[in-house]
Amino acid sequence: MDWVIIGLVSAFLFAIVTVSDKRLLAVYMPSVRSFYFLVGLCQIILGIVISIFSPWSSSPSLGGILIGISSGVSWGLGLSLMFYGISRLEVSKVMPIAHTYPVFVSIMAIVFLGDTISLIQSVGILITVVGASIIAASQTKGVKKSAASFVYFLVLLGSILTAVANVTYKAGLEEMGFWDLFATRSVFQGLVLMLAGCHLGIIRELKQVISSKVGLGLFIFSEGLAAPIAIMVMLVALSLGPVALASTIVSTRPLFVLFISGFLSISYLSLLDEPFTKRTFPIKLLSIVLIFFGVSLLTIGST
Repeated sequence: MDWVIIGLVSAFLFAIVTVSDKRLLAVYMPSVRSFYFLVGLCQIILGIVISIFSPWSSSPSLGGILIGISSGVSWGLGLSLMFYGISRLEVSKVMPIAHTYPVFVSIMAIVFLGDTISLIQSVGILITVVGASIIAASQTKGVKKSAASFVYFLVLLGSILTAVANVTYKAGLEEMGFWDLFATRSVFQGLVLMLAGCHLGIIRELKQVISSKVGLGLFIFSEGLAAPIAIMVMLVALSLGPVALASTIVSTRPLFVLFISGFLSISYLSLLDEPFTKRTFPIKLLSIVLIFFGVSLLTIGST
């Protein structure tokens, strides 16, 4: 059962990346667009490095290449909306909504691939929707409910795009080797994020980020080191254990995010502003547990 521990380590590392990104967006980034640009640049560099160490070995058709590109584009758009949500609302509320994408994967498989849905999967979808609705209906400190609802809608749209990215990525593997598709996805995901981050003041903002040793160091740690390691650890978990069960273990990230963000919000540290309170903690925890349980039923029910 080593894959269970490895999967939990991956979820924990992804949670650290997410919380670090929230700190970056709240304190060190002049705007969310400069963050888009830098993350996109990291993804392009990652794709190039993969291509160097694992030369292209596939012979896909034009359709196969376009599917691989569409996966990267969808992932880039989905990430940009998730980052925007993190920049505006509490990360412990945004991540559960962002992790509803398995629901949309199941729906797309039914509509486009002719899959059937079992009773256990139907229950999973219902529970996930209830969990997402609970957290979206809760009040966010310092943000009008209408404004928060719009941000949640964008994050949900990002979740749908992530589902599209997952479905197209799986389809792309039919014609492309794993590392070829991974590199393609990384490059085009990066291009989308860099384009989303381009604006007239980008050079000035990048200079501002680089001038902050703490901010630059945190970004390098989060996106340059922790994120690639988390991805690799996740791939190891998926390769060692049953894919459905390993994916479920990895999807515990929102639970880790909840506790890490709460710990970093204690008065002694005050690195984030998401402290545990009698009013908000039960709602967050209930929502995360429901979404995790619903996603688990969806994933396990597909095996």
